Amino acid sequence: MSEFTGENTGHAAPATRPLVELLRVALPTVATMLSYTVMTFADKWLVSRMGAEYVGAQGNGGLAAWVPTALAYGTLQVVNTYVSQNLGAGKGERGAAYAWNGMWMGLAWAVVLVPYALLMQHIFRLAGVGPHQAALATSYGRVLVLGCAFNLMTRA
Repeated sequence: MSEFTGENTGHAAPATRPLVELLRVALPTVATMLSYTVMTFADKWLVSRMGAEYVGAQGNGGLAAWVPTALAYGTLQVVNTYVSQNLGAGKGERGAAYAWNGMWMGLAWAVVLVPYALLMQHIFRLAGVGPHQAALATSYGRVLVLGCAFNLMTRA
């Protein structure tokens, strides 16, 4: 209904509570990003019972996995922008094409991340990390990187 004439115009009424609308749109994204932080905290807490050496390896492996993962996530976030712009412009049918291209981009990142995971132990050794610590960090980092390869296609 039109705010001024009382007639139905077919357009949505302006939001009466912009903060509520903002939270409704943003909370799924916040929850997604928060879940990674909670997972990392839970991993650290569980590993801390094994000893400081394992906590250090988890930190190294997690950092080695997060840097390329963050780059990939940032690249794929562009897809969400294009889909949102098209939906906002009333051209929702174009969104599917961007989503498919985003999934292909995610697959392309997976092609980069899988060899990175396989070379991770050598990267740690080149950085001067001891062999035992490098092996522990690699086993943790590889799980994160290889798991991320599947997650990238769904991120788009």
